[in-house]
Amino acid sequence: MSNQKLISFFSLWIANSLVFLAASLILVGNVVLGNDKVSTPMAAVIAGFVLTTLMLVVEPAVKRSGYKVTNQNIWGLIYLVYNVTALWLIKRFALVLGLGISSLVYVAIIGVVLTLVQWGVVKATGSMKKGK
Repeated sequence: MSNQKLISFFSLWIANSLVFLAASLILVGNVVLGNDKVSTPMAAVIAGFVLTTLMLVVEPAVKRSGYKVTNQNIWGLIYLVYNVTALWLIKRFALVLGLGISSLVYVAIIGVVLTLVQWGVVKATGSMKKGK
């Protein structure tokens, strides 16, 4: 794995974890980090890691499907669908991962925020440039 990919992975992991922490502070009662098994900071780190790790499958899955992405904005839509779906899956394992979200409305809201933050990180790290 190249240094550029490692920087991108860790940047996305940190950004995702910070979004979870911010969501738990802003949406009190609707987004809960931690439980009796996992502390609040550790829940953010674990949920961010799981989301970032699962993200590694998105691009190969799209390429394997045969769909040709000609517009960069389509990637944003693909990652939005991924974020909402992955977030819903992560919340289903709240007892293990420590991230609880009260409803699908908040899953969608956080999914949109995650997509925007990830887009910013990708632009800042340059990880989606041609040839990388």
